[in-house]
Amino acid sequence: MKVTSPQHPILRIFWKACRTFSLFLFSLAIFKLSWVLWASTDAKALLRKQARKDLFSRKKYLHQRLIQNQLTPADLPSFLPPRFRGEWALVAHSMTVAAITNLAFLYPDTQPTAQKEVSLLIKRMFHPNIRAFDTRAWREDPLRSLQSQHGHIGYLGHLNWALAAHHLLGSKEHSKLFEQISQALLRRLKNTTTSHLETYPRETYIPDNSVIMASLALYARIHKQPLPTEVQRWLRTLNKLRHPKLKLFPFSLNVQGKVSQGPRGSGATWDAFFLCFIDPALAKAHYQHIKSYFFDQLWWGIAGIREWPRGIQGYGDVDSGPVLFGLSPSATGFAIGSAHFHKDQKVLQKLLRTAEMAGFTFQWGGQRYYLTAPIVGDAILLAMQSHTPWDRRFLHETKASPTDSSLSPTTSRPISSPLQP
Repeated sequence: MKVTSPQHPILRIFWKACRTFSLFLFSLAIFKLSWVLWASTDAKALLRKQARKDLFSRKKYLHQRLIQNQLTPADLPSFLPPRFRGEWALVAHSMTVAAITNLAFLYPDTQPTAQKEVSLLIKRMFHPNIRAFDTRAWREDPLRSLQSQHGHIGYLGHLNWALAAHHLLGSKEHSKLFEQISQALLRRLKNTTTSHLETYPRETYIPDNSVIMASLALYARIHKQPLPTEVQRWLRTLNKLRHPKLKLFPFSLNVQGKVSQGPRGSGATWDAFFLCFIDPALAKAHYQHIKSYFFDQLWWGIAGIREWPRGIQGYGDVDSGPVLFGLSPSATGFAIGSAHFHKDQKVLQKLLRTAEMAGFTFQWGGQRYYLTAPIVGDAILLAMQSHTPWDRRFLHETKASPTDSSLSPTTSRPISSPLQP
């Protein structure tokens, strides 16, 4: 059937405008689809360790932004409240540490360089402006108050995680600090009735506790010890708090240790990443539950992770990112890590296409990054695209310290170094 344009002059103008706009949208869609197919990382290449050039060009970008340019919270989007700018700056450093450490285990020839880069990142994490968000919330410095019972895990979790990574890369540069923070966390966990520590006063989030538990699991691995009893107790407590149908951990607890918010995609995928360093079998089961209740497939082979379970319409926030079609950018990004770790090539490819559709890879000067993503997004995605087990291959064996034999909590002393005034 032949479609003719209207005869009235005004209608003809409107018709031509609609036709032109439709052609523009169609061309834009074709261009974007072509770009996604060309620029998105190949899942098979990632799993076969054949994507080195892409991964290291993305690492080069993070190196420039975080180490050379010395990223601070002030460099992050101004629409974010100061606390969240601080969190994002810290996580950008933490996830870059994870990415660099992953790459060292995937490509062992890069270990010497990785050790130096992680050292520089940790020194940036010591800076007062990186930990200021935690200091303001608790009204005390997290490193100068290790003797207290206050959680401080919004900062200490990521720092201890980075220190564990540095040790597994063969460095002893911050061994004393790593010991002090780990022992302080173990003591605080032993003294809590909920098996959890607070991120901020009267605020307890399961994802933040996942970070400290992963750091303590790595601490035990470094010292050839079993999983600390405090971490085992945490896992038993979470088993009781899991959603009866979804089988996933809650997002947050109240001060009595009761569930205040149930499972969310952003929290569940974050937990799945850190669980790989605590209990890989549990992490795999966790990932399967995420796929069962939060995985959604859209079009053109694109898929993502919902922020809320199917059938529930919820909102987005700073943790999830903007929720579109029910999907969370944060949850989808972290799910890439689980798909890579558990070698789920089919799901991995779909999630990588989604990341490219949303992020738009840009290349310049030998660096690759996602044009529309904040720096923390680039750091997370590189850590997820390289997610791999960490072992003891780079460690230099030494005699265990007295506390290593039992990993028992000890009284921590205030730290005078490496604090800056």
